[in-house]
Amino acid sequence: MKGEKSRWREFKSEGERERADTGNDLANVWAKDGATVSVYFTFQSPSGDWAHYVNYYFRDDGSLAKTRAQLNTFYGNMTVIRERFYDLKGRLLSSSQQFLDLETKKKKKPGVDGEFIDEPIPVYRTVKALPFYTLLSKTAAKTK
Repeated sequence: MKGEKSRWREFKSEGERERADTGNDLANVWAKDGATVSVYFTFQSPSGDWAHYVNYYFRDDGSLAKTRAQLNTFYGNMTVIRERFYDLKGRLLSSSQQFLDLETKKKKKPGVDGEFIDEPIPVYRTVKALPFYTLLSKTAAKTK
């Protein structure tokens, strides 16, 4: 949230992270050859009415290449799957989205079963734009 102090912190193991799960937003970071290549976020409402699972894929230079997101929400009983591809300057090249019933996973139009409320996907155009970038070790955060 804008204006709030960052509450991101690093966990030494998956078990430690799971024990500390408080329902707040979470992220897992993958690195290859010292550079962050993928980040998996879980964003969720405090009430548990929706959860947004977003994968960010970064190029060797730290620029965003792709996002893949899945929103599961009780508002309209929807699952929304989106993919977006970006060029080297962060401009959107192409995107796709599917709207599915939350339970049956069959195609469904938004608004059929109650009021659908969409949740935006935060866009981090570079590794350095990640909200916890300062927590990443120098080797995991480096860009070529």
